Amino acid sequence: MKQNRWVPYNDFDTVLLAPKDFIQRFARDAETFGSTLTFEDTARWLHKFG
Repeated sequence: MKQNRWVPYNDFDTVLLAPKDFIQRFARDAETFGSTLTFEDTARWLHKFG
Protein backbone atom coordinates (compact mmCIF):
# COMPACT_ATOMS: atom_id res chain seq x y z
CA MET A 1 0.00 0.00 0.00
CA LYS A 2 0.95 3.60 -0.47
CA GLN A 3 2.62 5.22 2.52
CA ASN A 4 2.03 8.72 3.78
CA ARG A 5 4.69 10.81 5.49
CA TRP A 6 3.51 10.07 9.05
CA VAL A 7 2.53 6.41 9.32
CA PRO A 8 2.73 3.54 6.85
CA TYR A 9 -0.74 2.55 5.65
CA ASN A 10 0.09 -1.10 6.33
CA ASP A 11 0.17 -0.29 10.06
CA PHE A 12 -3.56 0.04 10.76
CA ASP A 13 -6.68 -1.94 11.52
CA THR A 14 -10.36 -1.34 10.87
CA VAL A 15 -13.14 -1.50 13.44
CA LEU A 16 -16.86 -1.82 12.79
CA LEU A 17 -18.92 -0.06 15.46
CA ALA A 18 -22.56 -1.05 15.00
CA PRO A 19 -25.60 -2.48 16.77
CA LYS A 20 -25.33 -6.19 17.60
CA ASP A 21 -28.31 -7.02 15.35
CA PHE A 22 -26.61 -5.31 12.39
CA ILE A 23 -23.39 -7.25 12.89
CA GLN A 24 -25.32 -10.51 13.11
CA ARG A 25 -27.52 -9.74 10.10
CA PHE A 26 -24.53 -8.81 7.93
CA ALA A 27 -22.02 -11.24 9.44
CA ARG A 28 -20.24 -11.95 6.16
CA ASP A 29 -19.67 -8.24 5.56
CA ALA A 30 -18.71 -7.64 9.19
CA GLU A 31 -15.95 -10.26 8.86
CA THR A 32 -14.09 -7.96 6.46
CA PHE A 33 -13.29 -5.63 9.37
CA GLY A 34 -10.35 -6.33 11.65
CA SER A 35 -12.54 -6.05 14.74
CA THR A 36 -16.15 -5.46 15.65
CA LEU A 37 -17.56 -3.60 18.61
CA THR A 38 -21.26 -3.42 19.36
CA PHE A 39 -23.19 -0.38 20.54
CA GLU A 40 -24.41 -2.52 23.43
CA ASP A 41 -20.87 -3.28 24.61
CA THR A 42 -19.84 0.34 24.15
CA ALA A 43 -22.80 1.54 26.26
CA ARG A 44 -21.11 0.11 29.35
CA TRP A 45 -18.58 2.96 29.16
CA LEU A 46 -20.28 5.53 26.94
CA HIS A 47 -23.87 5.94 28.04
CA LYS A 48 -24.93 7.78 24.86
CA PHE A 49 -24.73 4.41 23.07
CA GLY A 50 -27.20 2.82 25.50
